[in-house]
Amino acid sequence: MSIRLIAIDLDGTLLRADHTPHPNVIQELNNAEADGIRVVIASGRSIQSIRKVLSGIWNIDAAVATNGADVWASANQPIHRDELNDAVKRMVVEFAVAKNLHLSCYSTDGTYALHESEYLTEYRELVQGLPVEIRTPSQILEMPIFKLVFILDATILPGLRAEIEPELVSLGADLTESAPRYLEILPQNVHKGSGLTHLCEHLGIAQNEVAAIGDYRNDIEMLKFAGVSGAVANALPEIKSLADYTVSSNEEGGVGEFIAQFVLQR
Repeated sequence: MSIRLIAIDLDGTLLRADHTPHPNVIQELNNAEADGIRVVIASGRSIQSIRKVLSGIWNIDAAVATNGADVWASANQPIHRDELNDAVKRMVVEFAVAKNLHLSCYSTDGTYALHESEYLTEYRELVQGLPVEIRTPSQILEMPIFKLVFILDATILPGLRAEIEPELVSLGADLTESAPRYLEILPQNVHKGSGLTHLCEHLGIAQNEVAAIGDYRNDIEMLKFAGVSGAVANALPEIKSLADYTVSSNEEGGVGEFIAQFVLQR
């Protein structure tokens, strides 16, 4: 069966270090669409951030945003959303306040933080000027929240994850990592694979008609879901071992190579 949809991770996969795609990738995305293949961005970024970083480069249609918690069938049609429960939100927010940690809070209308920090400055650069406003803990707890993200030193992340994961799982959350310094808290059983499941059911696309490519731990479920899976050369070893194919790095336009060779089979 031929591929009808390709799901592509952004940071570390489609995007280079300067947050732009390799020119060859855009050409292959156009080739895929011309062949009738649906191109879907599947990212840990919010839908607002996905649109911002690809503005003027690629028109966002369907998207699996916020690591699968916010799924869009078209530019104006969110079809599925998953929110963290109150107990998880309270535990994470109180922990962040007690430890003075940076916490990014993803809601329906954008992303918020608890206080200014060097990590928030870094995050604002990542989202390229999108507003990231400060909110009090009580304000955050009143919001619908898709995802909470700690940004912290990479050497601290494993220990912090081990400390909080058992309690968060018991409260109804799952944890993943989208980069060496990003620890993400999502509703239980919500990930890029679940987001693709909702999208494909909506579009009438079978699982074996899906191709996907990524680079990091938050791509695992998406790659397992896809009928054809790829990893860029800069991906973690565990991601490359999971994928059907490994292509060139993000800096070298590996996504374009994956589309040409394993999706369009040229």
